Amino acid sequence: VVFRLTDAGHALEPVVLELIRWGARWMRDGPGGDLVDARWTLLALRALLDGTRTRERREGIVHIDANGMPLTIRIRGGKRSVHAGFEGAALASVTAPMTALLSAACGLAELYGSDVQMDGDSALIGDALVGGR
Repeated sequence: VVFRLTDAGHALEPVVLELIRWGARWMRDGPGGDLVDARWTLLALRALLDGTRTRERREGIVHIDANGMPLTIRIRGGKRSVHAGFEGAALASVTAPMTALLSAACGLAELYGSDVQMDGDSALIGDALVGGR
């Protein structure tokens, strides 16, 4: 059995993305006792980063491993786009918990910690992840 969203379900996407942006202000404190699922990372990073401008006009691909969930952030024309899976040849990669990635994308915290691994072009990583909206 394959489940797919109806047209009515797809129509709710802008509302869901806006709710994610609205709720991002509480990322500074982390999830506390709230349920966090790595499968939500794609949608959350899309809400926070898709279509936003980077600080610099560099271009490239960053692969993200968020609690085992592979994602790609592509920077082209000074704008970010977030995609499921690893796409293209990455100039950098990041392995980090979902909460650390979302805090950085919200502009609430630097991307660092013993559970964060970064390889490759660090400036590109900053442009890909830091402070979207």
